[in-house]
Amino acid sequence: MKETKIALCGSQSVGKSTVINALKQKEELKYYVFIDEIVRKLVREENVKIDKNSTHDSQMRILEEHYKNIWKYRNFISDRCALDAFVYATWDYVHGKFTYAEHKIHESVFLDCIKSYDYIFYIPIEFDIVPDGFRNTQKDYQREIDELFVKVIQKYNIKSNKLTGTCENRVRQFCEALK
Repeated sequence: MKETKIALCGSQSVGKSTVINALKQKEELKYYVFIDEIVRKLVREENVKIDKNSTHDSQMRILEEHYKNIWKYRNFISDRCALDAFVYATWDYVHGKFTYAEHKIHESVFLDCIKSYDYIFYIPIEFDIVPDGFRNTQKDYQREIDELFVKVIQKYNIKSNKLTGTCENRVRQFCEALK
C-alpha cells in the first residue's frame, strides 16, 4: 500500500470529527491510522490557548504536532492539519495579535507541512454550531475562519476536495475521491 496522508479541515463545529468517526467504521480504510483532533489533547495536557485566546507559542505548538504526525505515520486520516493551524494563526495576525515576523514563521512551517498531504478535504459551514464545551461558538468568528480557509486555499493553490451535505454524503464523497 502506498503512503497516503489525508486531512479533514474547516472551521470549528462543521462536522469534521463526526465524519472522521464515520470513516473509522469503513472496512476499506482499516489500514489508516486515524488521528483525532490534536488541539483538544494539547489544551488538556499542556494548557495550549486556542481560538481568540491563542498565542504565538500555542500556534507554533499546534503546528509542531501536525509536523510530527506527517513524519510519524505513513498512512493517516487526520482531524485537522497544518492548514487549520495556519488559518487560525492568520485570523490572529489579521486582528493584530501576532507580529508580521510571527506570521511569517507560521507561514513557513505551514508551507513546509502542507506539501506532505496527499488529500485535503475542506468542510464548509452548512449547519448551526453545536456547542461542545471546547470551541468558540460565535457564528461571526466561525464565518470569518471559514472565509479565511477559502482565501488561504486559493492563495496557496492548495488542491482540496470539498465535502458537503449529510455525514453520509460527506463519507461517500470522501471515498469516491480516494478511488
